[in-house]
Amino acid sequence: MNLIKIQTYFLIFVVYSFTCNRQFENQTYSLSTENNIICTDNNCQGTYQGKEFINGDDVAHQFSNRMSSKVGEQLKTLYKQGKFSKVDFKNIVMTTEGMGTGNVAYYLKIPFSRVENKCDAYII
Repeated sequence: MNLIKIQTYFLIFVVYSFTCNRQFENQTYSLSTENNIICTDNNCQGTYQGKEFINGDDVAHQFSNRMSSKVGEQLKTLYKQGKFSKVDFKNIVMTTEGMGTGNVAYYLKIPFSRVENKCDAYII
């Protein structure tokens, strides 16, 4: 290849990299799940309804991450109140209606079980 072709390919690559691929880089997706996750002394549960993917990002999966955060916060709160609890993994309920269609209704309920001793409030 001659130098002009190499420079042309390089220029096309640079222009493409800074325009096409970067247009969504700083965009954030509002899942509006903060109000859809409710935690009690017995469980955390919530629903995400909407697009499964936006610009290649697994938006629906982000709901699971937010739920995990809420569960952790709730378990810490319960622990500080002396209500020693842990996740009851056997009774987790999850449904994903419409998965693979582009739009999903994702329901997740994570129950807690109460334990007597604070040292038993851990994940097994």
